[in-house]
Amino acid sequence: MGNVSGAFPSLYDPSTELLPTWAIAVVSAAVAVTLLWTVSIILLVIFEVLGKRRSGDYEVSPAALRAAPSQVSLGSPPPPVRAPPRRVSSQPLGRMQSSDVTINPGYHDSVPSLACDPRHEYEPDIKLSQGDSVSISSESSQGSEVKKKPLTEASCVDGATNICSGSPLAGMVLSRPVTVRQLGATLREPNYIHTEFKKLPLPLVTLDQVPSGVERKNRYSNVLPTPRSRVSLPLLLNNPASDYINANYMRGYKGSPRQYIATQGPLDNTKEDFWRMVWENRSEVIVMATNFQERGIDKCCRYWPASGSAVYGCMEVTLLSQCTQPNYSKTKLQVRLLGCEEVRCVEHYRLTMWPQQGVPRDTTAITDFLSEVRLTESNGPAVVHCSAGIGRTGVLIAVDIGMIAVSAGEGKLDILRTVSTLRQDRAGCVQTRDQYKFVHQCLYDYARSSSLN
Repeated sequence: MGNVSGAFPSLYDPSTELLPTWAIAVVSAAVAVTLLWTVSIILLVIFEVLGKRRSGDYEVSPAALRAAPSQVSLGSPPPPVRAPPRRVSSQPLGRMQSSDVTINPGYHDSVPSLACDPRHEYEPDIKLSQGDSVSISSESSQGSEVKKKPLTEASCVDGATNICSGSPLAGMVLSRPVTVRQLGATLREPNYIHTEFKKLPLPLVTLDQVPSGVERKNRYSNVLPTPRSRVSLPLLLNNPASDYINANYMRGYKGSPRQYIATQGPLDNTKEDFWRMVWENRSEVIVMATNFQERGIDKCCRYWPASGSAVYGCMEVTLLSQCTQPNYSKTKLQVRLLGCEEVRCVEHYRLTMWPQQGVPRDTTAITDFLSEVRLTESNGPAVVHCSAGIGRTGVLIAVDIGMIAVSAGEGKLDILRTVSTLRQDRAGCVQTRDQYKFVHQCLYDYARSSSLN
């Protein structure tokens, strides 16, 4: 082939090279390292984004939260709309006529409202500041006074971070009114609901705040009635602890006092106290949201007769009729104070579809059940209980209050305020994050179904 170097001297003559061989090698290595580093960064960013989307740890812009549910692409599509539920009145469970109930005028004090809105999409009158202090505004006839107190948090129930009794927020009522559209967008971001649940106040009640000698009347040693709203029974002779029952009066729609009584599942030694409470408060509706046993643990004793009549202390209870529905059973009882000729009828509703763990899958079953209970008229507050009287009990009361707001044509629902108020009246109401989310889901589905009518 001849002398190649002579034919192409510029390629093979060292004197004609622009850069020495070692320099070219260094540059090539630098370029290769730069490319590898760039590709690695890009892959890390992609994996990080995909990981956050998979775990749900992402931010949703305020515009997306204010958008219609169909415009929000995050999360699952809205649940199918079932048949519209029965419309309800603006009365609570049992359609209580509050004029027949004696109310202590100094019982419920007015409390300021505090907004808990981490992303600041909504603009209520009072906001949680971004620093570590809380602005609380209290109106008076002399003007408005603003106080600032440090915000502290502690670890409470189920390992969640809640505002406990040592915090200035423990006695506050938080507020976040939302439209149905905003409620649907919030449900598509479960982390937001869980974060809001952690901010709920959790006042703690200790043994030194209840009368002495009543320890055996409490089903759980750490679930005690809030003193300021505790139901007090008439004292019996030679029994200084006879006025005690683990129960609280609960506010209802728009803060109406004594619309419900939340209590624990009766024990064998508190059956008489339970029926005395029903009699003294002229309650004619009882809602039971627990089984007698769950997972081998006693949750509630049977406190009414399976047939005929039974006497519990000074109270006689007679079974008149009972019927069973797919999700609940209904029993008609007759109650009489021994030595008194007056007899009263009480409707007992036992919810049977609540699973032993978690929350029900069907929200319509709950709202239909509450609509059915509402048809029963009562001269006193409805008595609602599960086992401890805070978890499922709080859920049913919160959903019932929200249903009244929807039926009254309220443009916004304030679930945060409702649950905060319930926790003021009975510490620990709506016990878990799943229960708090379930309240949102029940009211969202109910509001959407009601809007179709």
